[in-house]
This record gives sequence, structure tokens and C-alpha cells, in this order.
Amino acid sequence: MFKIIMLSFIVTIVFFTEAISSVTDYFVAQDEIKENGYQCGYLKNTQKMNCVSSSFDDHYLNLFIYDKTGDDKYIYKDKIMVTSWYNKAKSKLVYLFGINKQPFILVTFEGNVGTNSSQTILMMIGWNGFKFVPVLMETIDYDMDGINYSKELNAEYVLLNVGSVKPLIRMTYCYKKTVNGKRITKKWNDLLVWNVNKFSFYDKNTENQKYENSKSLKKKISAIRLKILGTDIDLHKLDINTLKIINITDIFE
Repeated sequence: MFKIIMLSFIVTIVFFTEAISSVTDYFVAQDEIKENGYQCGYLKNTQKMNCVSSSFDDHYLNLFIYDKTGDDKYIYKDKIMVTSWYNKAKSKLVYLFGINKQPFILVTFEGNVGTNSSQTILMMIGWNGFKFVPVLMETIDYDMDGINYSKELNAEYVLLNVGSVKPLIRMTYCYKKTVNGKRITKKWNDLLVWNVNKFSFYDKNTENQKYENSKSLKKKISAIRLKILGTDIDLHKLDINTLKIINITDIFE
């Protein structure tokens, strides 16, 4: 199981409730927000409030984004779809820069799932001024079994410097590999720094350096981050094929 620990500042996390199954064109602010469980924050800028509703449909988590208008109504503007084969995806708002600042949408969802594998991916989504983009995408749980072997990756993450202009994420990994009854365990930490110029927790030069100086699984993680940086990921429908393109489903060497 994964854990989240938050230090250095009080972090506000708003959990989405299970919302209505269909999207409406607009709704009147306060009454509809309370009635349908919408959660709100300044997702796009600090001048205009946004609200988010969520639902599951056809193995996808749907996130509906509404923009507030001048007449105190919220208009449906954007939709994010994230693959969730077993409808177990969860989403919440995280305020890394502080209260009343731009929040991110934090999503955990199923990646590569099947008879012999089970993967959980952590993704953080933000508005870059033009569209919603993933600023972080990490495997936090992955179990894979085969003939005479098993592999298991678990990751915990800690949010640091929350409330500042440069928040950090410390990842703590534990990798276990068993072959013919013999187990090998490896543990390590990694620090991800907010890159305001790239609007991402990934930096090309940093990950290239990690890639050159690492082996096996660590090298693969950096390669995936570089692939994410170099791929225009369409969040209107994040499907398993996109996950395969960035190689995050093939994290095990």
C-alpha cells in the first residue's frame, strides 16, 4: 500500500465525492455545489473559481471541469478521462502552493492490470495556462508474478516545502524480486523539485544525469520521466495505450 506524508506546512486536500453520472451545461453556484458534491478551487487562475465533479463510465474516471461566470453560474468547459479498469481510481485537490493558490488534481488509478500483474499509478494534474497536463506520473504499487519469480515495487511520497514557490516531492522506493525462492530487496530515495519553467516535477537535465548514473530499475524510472517530458499527453482520454507509449507499464527490467 502507498502512503502520503505532508511536512513543512498545513496542506489542504479536498476529496471528491462520487458525483452525478452525467454532465450538465451549467448550474447555479451554491445550491448545486452542495447538492451534487462538487469541489472547487482556482484551478486555472486566482481570479476565476472552478468546480470539479467526477464519475465512472466504461472503465474510465471522468473529471468534469466547470468555470465560474460573471452571473454566478458555473459552465462546463473541460473533461479529463483517466483509465480505471476496475473503477478504483480516486481523485482529490492538493494545494501545494498554499490556500487560495492554484491547486492540482491528484489521481491514483490502475495501470497495467491482469491475471499476473497489478499496477497503481499516481498522477498530478495542473493547468499550464492553456490546458490540463500531467506534472507528475509515478508508479506507487506494482506486483508482477511469473514462473518461479515475482517482482514488487512500492513507493511512498512526501510533500515538502508546501506553501512555497518551489514544493518538493521525496519518493521512497522499495523493490523486491524473488527468483526460485531467493529474494533480493533494494531501497532508495529520490527527490523531485518543482520546475516552474517546465510546469513539472521533472527536469530533463536532472533525469538525464540520473539515467546515466543509474542501473536497472532506477534507470528505467528516469527513462519513463524523460518520455513523459517528451510526450504531449492528451488528458481528454488517458488510456492504456498512452501508458504503454511512455513505457510506464513496462517499468520492470
